[in-house]
Amino acid sequence: MFKVDTKKIMVDFLPTVFMLLLLCPLQGFSQDRTEDYYPICTLTKDDGLPDANINGLLFDDKGFVWISTFGGGLARYDGDTFVNFSPATETPISSYYLTQCEQDDYGRLWIAGSGGIDILDMNTLKAYPVPDVVKATYRHSYCNAVVKSEDGCMWFTIGNLIHRVSFSDDGQTFNVESIEISSNSSTNNHIALCDVENDGSIWVSWNGRIYKVRPVRGEGLVATPVQPNINIGEGNEGTAYLRTGSEVWVGTLRGLYRIDLASGTYKVYLNDISDKNSLSNSEISGLALSPDGDVVIGTLGGVNIYDSSNDRFIRYDSHTNIYGNKILPGDLVRCIKTNGAQIWVGQEVDGLTILMKKRLPIINVSHRENDPTSLPLTPIRSLYIDRLGHQWFGATEHGLYLHLGDMRFKYFNTQNSGLSHNTLTAFTEDGQGRLWMGSVEGDMNYISTVSPGTVYVPKDSDSEIAGRIDLINQLIYDSINNYIWILAREGLFYYDLTELVFREYKESIFMCTGGTIEDGKLWMSSQDGLRIIDLKTFSYVLHPEIPASFSLVPDGDYMWFGTFAHGVYKARKDLSKDSGITVYTKENGLADNRVRGLLLDGEYMWITTENGLSRFDTLTGSMSSFDVHDGLKMEAFCENSIGKDDHGTIYLGQKRGLSLLRSSYVFPDSYCKPKIVISGAIVGQSLVNLLYDRSISIHEKERELIFQISDLSYVQNSRIRYEYRLFPEEKEWIPTYRSGRFIRYGKVPGGNYKMQARALDEEGNVISMDEVMVSVKPFFYRTWWFALIVVLMVLALILQIVKWRTRAISRNQEKLQKEVDRQTRLLSEQKRQIQEKVDELSEQNHRLLRQNEILASHNVLTYRDPADSDSMFVDKVMTTIQELYKQPDLDIAMFSDAMGMSRSVLNERLNATIGQSIAQFIRLYRLNVAKEIIINGTMGDMNVSEIAYEVGFNDPKYFTRCFTKQFGIAPSVMLNGNLGKQDDVSEE
Repeated sequence: MFKVDTKKIMVDFLPTVFMLLLLCPLQGFSQDRTEDYYPICTLTKDDGLPDANINGLLFDDKGFVWISTFGGGLARYDGDTFVNFSPATETPISSYYLTQCEQDDYGRLWIAGSGGIDILDMNTLKAYPVPDVVKATYRHSYCNAVVKSEDGCMWFTIGNLIHRVSFSDDGQTFNVESIEISSNSSTNNHIALCDVENDGSIWVSWNGRIYKVRPVRGEGLVATPVQPNINIGEGNEGTAYLRTGSEVWVGTLRGLYRIDLASGTYKVYLNDISDKNSLSNSEISGLALSPDGDVVIGTLGGVNIYDSSNDRFIRYDSHTNIYGNKILPGDLVRCIKTNGAQIWVGQEVDGLTILMKKRLPIINVSHRENDPTSLPLTPIRSLYIDRLGHQWFGATEHGLYLHLGDMRFKYFNTQNSGLSHNTLTAFTEDGQGRLWMGSVEGDMNYISTVSPGTVYVPKDSDSEIAGRIDLINQLIYDSINNYIWILAREGLFYYDLTELVFREYKESIFMCTGGTIEDGKLWMSSQDGLRIIDLKTFSYVLHPEIPASFSLVPDGDYMWFGTFAHGVYKARKDLSKDSGITVYTKENGLADNRVRGLLLDGEYMWITTENGLSRFDTLTGSMSSFDVHDGLKMEAFCENSIGKDDHGTIYLGQKRGLSLLRSSYVFPDSYCKPKIVISGAIVGQSLVNLLYDRSISIHEKERELIFQISDLSYVQNSRIRYEYRLFPEEKEWIPTYRSGRFIRYGKVPGGNYKMQARALDEEGNVISMDEVMVSVKPFFYRTWWFALIVVLMVLALILQIVKWRTRAISRNQEKLQKEVDRQTRLLSEQKRQIQEKVDELSEQNHRLLRQNEILASHNVLTYRDPADSDSMFVDKVMTTIQELYKQPDLDIAMFSDAMGMSRSVLNERLNATIGQSIAQFIRLYRLNVAKEIIINGTMGDMNVSEIAYEVGFNDPKYFTRCFTKQFGIAPSVMLNGNLGKQDDVSEE
């Protein structure tokens, strides 16, 4: 067994034991509401505020806030820029010193100040003329307050007079009624008016009483005490009023009154120096209702929120609280307003602070300067809550911290204790009341949880095995074997508490990251998967499907795994193939896939990651994720740094210190939804207000058009992105990553457009959108009517050109027709003359051909003595051959038929008369005609082939042979000799 020198321990730890006994019991933080709100911004003159002395706040019907300052005039704020009004601005008002302002039902802003009443047209942002009946009431005297009653009338105070202004239906006619209040107070500067009962009357205080002033027909304004028994004291004034159900809260210069209208009783709350749950100051400057329905009180000692369940006040002021946080820059609160989840605090010298309701009930612990009992702002690499409820923290490079209560810590480091290293990465508690710790370098120490005083180094720490241990990712106590299992980067080791030695697991395993003991088995995650080691046999089963995990949490039949880079795994403990594994990643809403810790709190699984915090509802399967806009100090968490105490407080170790989650309840996220508006446009040097008139008309000649996009949620949320476009000039959306952006355009072409802006969440869902109509009047030469005129003029010109061209063409056609007619007549005459010559030549050719035929006939007849011939028969033969010789198909039969004789008879007579057969006669006649043609040149420039065809031969070659044989000379030679032409037929 592990032996300890008990006597020495008692001597060393006795002072510490007494110190712990004297301390109040270690408490949880589940009831601590001092950090429900946190400051998201403070506005001063450096941010554009005209003055840091804030007297009044008003949220108008569009969501803009109007800030009345005492020394700088009026400012309108849209979350990014200020539009200021003072005696020196383009739109002047009468005073720099204002008390408050109020909006009427006609889009006018009534401004109360040292110069009386000013009225501003909220549409044009120009001065509205104050009617004479209103001017007559103040004559540049100090106006203390101005409010609007439920019936739309405006009420204001000047000195000891209260004035009520009613309006005609169109709001242009003003009617003023007044009542004098007698007051023994030295000043009425803080007097307030309020329509508490929402019936058109107002409550006001004077001479220690609270009165209700109402209009009575025929009597004017009548004042009656609200409750005769209520006396707030002579010289005291009502500075603020708030109704909550049947109760009315009245803030005064000397305390807060809570009046029960039903019973007529009241209670007074005052500041008690000895009671930190009392009002922080008795002088009340403002009252408002929080998003949760709590009464918020502005005092000259900061902001107070009434805790109705405990009848106490929660203070938010400039003092550093036990968590090291300061909520307000100063305590002199002059006005207070709530806007959704926000509380707007106007201060006397410290400007304007906006407090935001945290979505998470979280407390972020900060370091208190010059306080050695404060926790440092370094990464909390490990934390542990022991069986006695003590909270232990390992602060990087600062050692071990033990919480003593009220955020005071006792620290142990290498200089003041036996701690081996100042960066602790893992804790576990053994069965003997000792807390074991491992470091980033592999060193191990332990300390008693019963009487924490001395840090010890375990035996065998100088062994070779102990020397191989480096970064310790987790320590797990094994009650079965009485071991401390050491999950280190270099492998799996354990410290035997019985034998007081370090040992290494039988198998080398690299990068052991996280584990737990469940059902007698060590569930240990490493780089190559999950090992389930039987603590009796040391055998294991490897499940490589489970990635390396820092945190393993059993949940009934299931085991949850917070993996290093793959999200959250949920698997049945049997890990059978059929059981399946469920994986939750960023696609399911997880803040980041790099999980650093898991903690099961009832039905909720809290998941810390490298980039935010997530809460998974194990019953509904819904996942919610949170970042700095929900109250986190930062979004990067450390491994081994999540735990819960017996009071339900969850401790979260971050890269910049510690945070305390008071419960698993999460406030709705509806308070801070973006409200995107296109608030105005700058044309030239003029600002155009687009809040009321949702359109703007400009001329195309303007060189620049500037739109202002504002998010009237007054929260700069990195999860929200903004886009805009001038449609349809721009089809695609253009991103701008913050609101309050001035969107500049150069010259915009004439036409009608929509200027659109929208806000989107991380999934790309449109959660707010706004648009205004933009009409750009084009240059006259770009208007439709000018274009129409130009088109008509062009058409008229074209028509005129067509007409001119048509007439020109007609004239040309007439001229051309005349010329054509003349040429036609000329050609006709020439044709006639040519035809006559052709006819004459044809006649000549015919006569020549006839002569050739006669000559041919003569030549044929010269072969026989004429005396032997029959002249009549010969004439008939010659006449017939002259008619038929040109026909290519002329043969004996055709010639016989033409002669009217049989072939034999005709052949005998021809032989008797001419001395030739029919065939010889036809051929000889044809050859003689051809010869005469060649000799006489009758047929002009005909060649041999053409002459052959002319005289009835079908084959020019055959014609040539017959001609040569008959006349002893080739026709071509004869033709060349007479005419000098080349024959195109070769001679054979």
